[in-house]
Formats: sequence, C-alpha cells, structure tokens
Amino acid sequence: MQGDLGLTIESTLRQGISPEIFIELKLINGGETLQGTMDWESLVYTCNHHPRSQGTYIGLYVDKEYINQYILLSRDGQTNRIQPSKHPNSREEQARRYQGDNFIPAGPDKGFTVTPQ
Repeated sequence: MQGDLGLTIESTLRQGISPEIFIELKLINGGETLQGTMDWESLVYTCNHHPRSQGTYIGLYVDKEYINQYILLSRDGQTNRIQPSKHPNSREEQARRYQGDNFIPAGPDKGFTVTPQ
C-alpha cells in the first residue's frame, strides 16, 4: 500500500501494533457481513465462508486523527508545521528553477535552458 496510509500501517506493524486500532474493515456480500480475518502484513482479507454473490461492498473506517498525528510526528511537523512542497509545479520549485532571465523547465527535458528573445 502506498501513501500516508501505507506508511502508517507499516510503522505500526514495525512497532508490533495492529493497524486495527485505527482501521475498521467490513465486507458485505448478499446483504450479510462477511466474517473473516485481515492479514496486515500481506493486506489480504480471508473470509470464513464463501461469498453468496459476486458483488461485495467494502466499508473502511479510518481514524484520520491517528494518521494525521503519525504524519506530523514522522515529518517533524510539530516544530515546523509549514513545509516546502516538493511537487515540481509548486511555487517553491518554479521559483528555484528561475535563474535570472533563464527558466529551467520541469519534466523529462529539464536538461536544457530556455532563454527568452
């Protein structure tokens, strides 16, 4: 799993804590809740019984406060809440690419300089 949720899951697993403290998962098939277990290491849900129909609804509750706290702590956000963006189109990155009258474009062809006429 990628992103902040994936990093939070990986971090809690490394600490020996189950992600079930901030994620609740429900699978509903044929109008009934599918009972089973979640393997957080492989992110595979194993049902105790076979599903009745092909369509399954997946309900996911995530405690956003827990995840936001993890993000703040892991990125040292308590001391510096405002962090510069690393996105190539952010104002900070665009300003960094301007060098006098020259502009270094972002992207795969960023190796050359465009000089205005």
